[in-house]
Amino acid sequence: MNEKKPCIFLTGGGGFLGKAIAKQLVQNGYCVKSFSRKSYKALTDLGVSCIEGDIRSQQDVIKASRGCFAIIHTAAMAGVWGRKRDFYSINVNGTLNVLEAAKVNHIKKFIYTSSPSVVFAGKDLKGRGEETPYAKRFLCHYPESKKIAEQAVLA
Repeated sequence: MNEKKPCIFLTGGGGFLGKAIAKQLVQNGYCVKSFSRKSYKALTDLGVSCIEGDIRSQQDVIKASRGCFAIIHTAAMAGVWGRKRDFYSINVNGTLNVLEAAKVNHIKKFIYTSSPSVVFAGKDLKGRGEETPYAKRFLCHYPESKKIAEQAVLA
């Protein structure tokens, strides 16, 4: 008997990391709901349910994540150029929306994808671990917004 395992809510499934995670989850028999700005043929070909929405909309995220037992949050605005408010609305407020969806929908398992840039202070990070403190200054808005989002998840 080949029963499907419960569904996992994946934000940013259309991205490089999200696609790889979706593929592994499907290969391991999980139902996957990908939440992104658009539908991705590569994901639908895998059997992933693509849900289009805006991570900045709390109601979109809450509605799309209903019925899932876990969340893997990989969606983010990455890069070194762009407006601060765009990085914050997606990376910080988007993460807060995903956290709220987990709370509202009683989802107990939450995986957040951070970035090594949150601890980059101009020195080599080789051999460093989770004890590495956050950088005090950031070269752009991306790592700063990811640090704030990470702190919200850890709280």
